[in-house]
Amino acid sequence: MTSSENPSSTGAIWLASIAVLAAVAASTWFLDSKARATDAAVRELAAETAQLRRTAELIRLEGKSQGRGIGAILEQIEFWAPQLATAATPHPAAQAIERSLNEALFAIEALGRDAFATIAARLENGQQLDDETRRWLLRGALRADRPQGLRLAAGFARGTIGVPSPNFRLSAARELLANDKAFAGEVLRQIVDIESARGVTRQPPPELAPDYERAIGVTSGGQFHNFIALFASSGHPEIELALRQILGRNEHDRLTILECVRELGRLKSKAAAPQIRELFDHPPGNEYNPMFQNDCLAAIAEIEGAEACSWLKEKLQTERTEMVAGRLQELIKQLCGGG
Repeated sequence: MTSSENPSSTGAIWLASIAVLAAVAASTWFLDSKARATDAAVRELAAETAQLRRTAELIRLEGKSQGRGIGAILEQIEFWAPQLATAATPHPAAQAIERSLNEALFAIEALGRDAFATIAARLENGQQLDDETRRWLLRGALRADRPQGLRLAAGFARGTIGVPSPNFRLSAARELLANDKAFAGEVLRQIVDIESARGVTRQPPPELAPDYERAIGVTSGGQFHNFIALFASSGHPEIELALRQILGRNEHDRLTILECVRELGRLKSKAAAPQIRELFDHPPGNEYNPMFQNDCLAAIAEIEGAEACSWLKEKLQTERTEMVAGRLQELIKQLCGGG
């Protein structure tokens, strides 16, 4: 004997299920709303607490200084930064100095944009300041007003503001990379395109021409080769193209060409392989340098792998320098099975 379900009973169960689901949904929505409200309140409280801490740090620094506000902070930075430059690292004393400098940056955040103009003026007119002090002041400018700080850092990286040293230009570029990688990539792309180790050697774009006019004869190309690795670390979409262009320009010195060869090897740039082979045969200035030759070999090996075996073996037949011949033998053994 079979039993049949009561339609009214089934309908009641169905309605009850719908009611339960609706209640669960309502409870979930209510709890989610409460959670969002709680999260917002927590974030607001955290922001207020952080601002109170910044203000407290500013008051503490003022108590240790003769000045007030940004003057007290600059006094602390200009006292501690030169000591950090000469301190042995890693060392507890250096770590304590760096903590003091970071506390000064934290206090700058309490003043915000009101502090920027004073910091910028100190940087632009502070030729007597050492590079470490200027580096921390630039960090302070970025804390006070990030958009204006980025523009200021770009000017120092280009060498178009004040009388920047090669070291400080590189420091400014690193600060750009740490704060806005995409913008840093654009600035560095311009630098490696316009300059060489001899300074400004190509026409800058119209929007930068007035700034570079002021920099010609003032901006030094010293340590220019170090900009290559910084540019390569930026993730700019034209890294490979820019480095290959540099390989084809005769104004660049061996160190700059060497950095480009290394980076193109890391990028495994197939298009750069013929240029690197040509540089192996005819190095910059026709000055044979075993270390440069070996870097060219390493780049070709990174780019082509076993495909380079025939070329490597051919070069071994004519190589007369022991250091380079040894490197060729190592690569042949590694890539070609020693044969």
